[in-house]
Amino acid sequence: MSLRVRKVLKDCTNSNYVDKVGIDNDVSILNIHSLLLIKIIVSIEEEFDIEFDDEILVMNNCITLRKLM
Repeated sequence: MSLRVRKVLKDCTNSNYVDKVGIDNDVSILNIHSLLLIKIIVSIEEEFDIEFDDEILVMNNCITLRKLM
């Protein structure tokens, strides 16, 4: 997983588990709830200067980190 994405996740979640999470692991391991997911998405958009399509930004569609990217 990109080091930049890991940094965003660490900054947003304050979780020590980020280093242990693979790109295909379920994000529930990080206790990510819907509001935190929004914070992560906004941070990723800012970090990578991108904008996600709002239609795909549904919690159920972002079960893994790969799906988030």
